[in-house]
Amino acid sequence: MRFLITLALIVISPLTASAQTSEQIEMCAAVGEFVEVVFDARANGVPLSAVLALVMSQESTSDSEKDLWSQVVQTAYAEPTYHGEEAQRRQVLTFRSEAEVACFSGFGL
Repeated sequence: MRFLITLALIVISPLTASAQTSEQIEMCAAVGEFVEVVFDARANGVPLSAVLALVMSQESTSDSEKDLWSQVVQTAYAEPTYHGEEAQRRQVLTFRSEAEVACFSGFGL
């Protein structure tokens, strides 16, 4: 979890001074959505290497952001796998909530 807090602070730090609250909320929601997509990919059997390749192929993303997003992906894939649809859904929502809380905390919201 400390990793996610650090990630959120690093990713959002350039925007902190200039971003409006609505933009901050949108960014933190995007962080949460990304985490959810990664967990869904993992649950559907998408290999870690395929998700990392996708992250690294994003031309509009800086290398430092790619490294950070890659760490998020690896952290999600390192989480234990729960069996049963309800348990998996709770895990996804918990991880997403933790990521969003870390992001909002980075903005001081």
